[in-house]
Amino acid sequence: MSAANAMTGNVDISSQVDRSEITIGDRIQYEIKVVFPKDGKLELPSVLGNLGSFEVKDYQVSEPKAADNLLIQTWHFNLSTFTVGKYTLPPQQIVYRHGSDTTSTIYFTQPIEINVVRTSPETIKDIADIAALAEFKSGVPWVAYGIGAVALVALLFFVWKWLRKKQVESKQEKPPLPPFEEALEKLLEFKNAGLIRQNKAREFCFGLSELLRRYISRRFEIDALESTTSEFLKLVKNLPITAAQKQTLMQFCEQTDIVKYADANLLESDADNLCVLTEEFLRQTKPRVEVEKQVEKP
Repeated sequence: MSAANAMTGNVDISSQVDRSEITIGDRIQYEIKVVFPKDGKLELPSVLGNLGSFEVKDYQVSEPKAADNLLIQTWHFNLSTFTVGKYTLPPQQIVYRHGSDTTSTIYFTQPIEINVVRTSPETIKDIADIAALAEFKSGVPWVAYGIGAVALVALLFFVWKWLRKKQVESKQEKPPLPPFEEALEKLLEFKNAGLIRQNKAREFCFGLSELLRRYISRRFEIDALESTTSEFLKLVKNLPITAAQKQTLMQFCEQTDIVKYADANLLESDADNLCVLTEEFLRQTKPRVEVEKQVEKP
């Protein structure tokens, strides 16, 4: 087990993994624990996809637990990777706000090194070289000719198969949809997925948030996918959109963050309202070029 601890003022931050050496495909349990005053508030950035070289397979956050005048909150990550080497779990940003303070303090967890080794033992010997062909004292070397012919046919077959595969793949590749059309298509998938009925409210909110941030990133050419909620809202302030649309994004973040980080319940009607809110924002901010294309369609 590898662990790191950082005591900063009244906030105690610790992070650890269950193993510091794994084989390819193994899962790592990564834990971040924060002890802070009862009247404080915490915010951990939204984790979607990756932590450095590791893929996030599962992500859970506990309810804050009271201990005297302190609260303890824990985040659990289930990680994996499929490449060999020595990697470092990057520091994770934690935003802390004390009481009714309007300003916040940013802390970081300590980086943790992980060594990923091959599945097969290092002691396995390499495959021995093919023995030299037996020499014939006389006559035509038909065996050598036969082996060469078989090898040539096999090589030509594999080259043909590879070219055929590349040809099929090139036909299947499609240019990416414009930001508005891509987001609207994904939104329709969310509406039809029925995640709320499957008790997957957190998955629904994470996915819908990623959809909206990806649209904003592509539409306004900013990097909004990897930012925290507070960083995202700071970016929103500079977007060329109306004050009402900025308020819509703030309302969206408030409603989804409480489900993502506090594991609050989400009614199906509330999920529908979030979809309506998202679709209205998409339609209000879609580029004029895309509007003209839709008008031209018969």
